[in-house]
Amino acid sequence: MNAPLHAPASDRRPTVTQPEKQDDVPRGFVQLPCTILFNADLSPGARITYAVLLSYSWDKGECFPGQRRLCKELGVSLPTLLGYLRQLEGAALIRRIVRGRGKTTLYLLSAIDEQPNDEALLRALRELPYEEYLQTDHWKAVAEKARKQANFTCAVCGSRKELNVHHTTYKRKGQEDPDDLVVLCAACHGNHHGKL
Repeated sequence: MNAPLHAPASDRRPTVTQPEKQDDVPRGFVQLPCTILFNADLSPGARITYAVLLSYSWDKGECFPGQRRLCKELGVSLPTLLGYLRQLEGAALIRRIVRGRGKTTLYLLSAIDEQPNDEALLRALRELPYEEYLQTDHWKAVAEKARKQANFTCAVCGSRKELNVHHTTYKRKGQEDPDDLVVLCAACHGNHHGKL
């Protein structure tokens, strides 16, 4: 009896074998799920990009290869790579966490047929050192929302210039409640930290 052409639908977890390196070329293989391999909404380049990310992530569901390395491995330019990554994000197959200057982006790979892994995202954000956390796209969006809710006004002096968003608690870093944040101008923020 012949083996089935496609893996059974119940087998949706990607498989990766530990690659060996020979002449700086990884050996081994990545088993790409059929739901990605035959996804007509993804370009072939986006599918291969997912496979390369998968080769880095192993069973952790996350990885952080540099964009230059990904471009080199895929043989594409940076704009092309970014387009592939946007396709994968749009399909909810990955989430990106920009970790700040000099750090590579963290890629969270979603399990197939699941929503993006918010628990993994939250864990990754909480594990970042605070200064790196402040450089993430997530924090930038949270801070902008806080400024908007404060009507772009300092809570202490009413200034509308050089506004910072200050954590009143770090208990929910990565999943802040509005009460965890206060908008302060640079001068009031500096005064507040001077009192600590």
